[in-house]
Amino acid sequence: MQNFRIIRVNELLKRAISDYLHQHFTAESVNITITQVKATDDLKTADVYFSVFNEADRKNAFQFLKKIRNVIQYGISKEVRLKFTPQLFFVWDAALQKAHRTFALLNEIDAELAKSNNEAQSEDNSDVA
Repeated sequence: MQNFRIIRVNELLKRAISDYLHQHFTAESVNITITQVKATDDLKTADVYFSVFNEADRKNAFQFLKKIRNVIQYGISKEVRLKFTPQLFFVWDAALQKAHRTFALLNEIDAELAKSNNEAQSEDNSDVA
């Protein structure tokens, strides 16, 4: 398990990166959400997980973040007090996509169960009549 300092630094970096993006690149980052940051124990590198609302914008968002990575690193180095600012690597977070797919499957199952219950009730009603 990670120590509490790394957990706090991860959360601090997540907020700082998200705030910096939305303050300085408002139009480009409107669909980008920083979901998680995982810094190494030595704080030299950090994986920044992101997601976008529209799946079609994923590639554009990744290219944009990759292009401005150094600008973000420099910007958050002014806000976050660490001996070294970690080198940022952006990673697509597929967890939200998997969660949406899971909810869609659960909704399909729920609809099928409701349909079969309605059919069973209508058969019971026709037997009574």
